Amino acid sequence: QNIDTTWVHSLERQDPINVGNNLTIRQPHHSPVVNRQNIVIAPGEGFGHGTHPTTLLSLSLLEKALQIHETPRLLDLGTGTGILALSALAWGAHRVWAVDSDPLAIAAAQRNALESDLIDDVVFAHSEDPLLETFHGCVANLYLGALTASAPLLAKVCEPDRKSTRLNSSH
Repeated sequence: QNIDTTWVHSLERQDPINVGNNLTIRQPHHSPVVNRQNIVIAPGEGFGHGTHPTTLLSLSLLEKALQIHETPRLLDLGTGTGILALSALAWGAHRVWAVDSDPLAIAAAQRNALESDLIDDVVFAHSEDPLLETFHGCVANLYLGALTASAPLLAKVCEPDRKSTRLNSSH
């Protein structure tokens, strides 16, 4: 079976992307950009390579939110490549839970976290795994249907104004 990978090759030709005040999104073959936080996002599986308008908008909003609110624990629902999770860590989040329904996306996000030297600050999980924690903030760059379906879960686990707690797994 022939699979069209033109889009992956088009991503490989991208230059590093500067986002906000101090973040650079680069690929593994790019040299680190000095005097900026660098995260590595390799082309391949998972959504979120830094070029899509919704990703750029999400990054802009995330940076602003993290400047205003201390966010020790963040949930990235539908992590894809891990671009939002890794950016949040670069911008000051202490720990991020990166959740996705696609095992290939989770594997890509893990590789990107390893390349970005942030692997120890991310918990990776499949969306079917129970979330036993609450979070100071949540990000989800998802389609409207998926976001609407996730709303009850997000309302349960995201408590930005309260101290994070461990959820009782019997709920």
